[in-house]
Amino acid sequence: ISSFPKLLTLNLGKNKLRTIPAQAFSNPTLEALVLSENPIVSVGANAFAGLRSLKELFLSGTRLTILGDYSMRMLSDQPGLTINLADSLISSISRTAFSGTAPLRLDLSGNNLTTLSEDVFGPLLVRMLRSPGQFGEAPMLGLGDNPLSCYGCSFRWLVPLRTMRGFSSMLFDFACRDGTPFFGLTYSKIRCDQNGPF
Repeated sequence: ISSFPKLLTLNLGKNKLRTIPAQAFSNPTLEALVLSENPIVSVGANAFAGLRSLKELFLSGTRLTILGDYSMRMLSDQPGLTINLADSLISSISRTAFSGTAPLRLDLSGNNLTTLSEDVFGPLLVRMLRSPGQFGEAPMLGLGDNPLSCYGCSFRWLVPLRTMRGFSSMLFDFACRDGTPFFGLTYSKIRCDQNGPF
């Protein structure tokens, strides 16, 4: 796509793409990339890092199970960035998958996530809160329809966030497998506190 320096939108949705290689895309003007409804099973490191003007990345309805190292990394600040990874099979996310990326909206709903690793989501949530949106838009992380267990110490870091400004609205559709919403996440619910499991 580097041959088309004025390209704004590229729609490769509903094809037969299986892999997105490392450093796959490079274009200074591309604002929207649609890869949805492809049988994609892997995304290489820095696949989208060369898209400095990207505003929308659609990767919903794929066969992705793992987001590997630097797979969603963006090298430049992209205010208002939306990343849609909904309705796939994602169950594991590398600690560095979103390294440096600060989307305004990130949709991971309808995947197979059972836990939210602090290594992945802690820095990501902070970057999202600091991400400037147009007209004061609040950041959103869509997590609905994931089988989140909400059990064990891997959820401990989330409990204090319930009362911190911005996090409840950002995690608007967070729900445990049993239906417990984000504000219902307590140490007794997850069976773990500052001292460990109980």
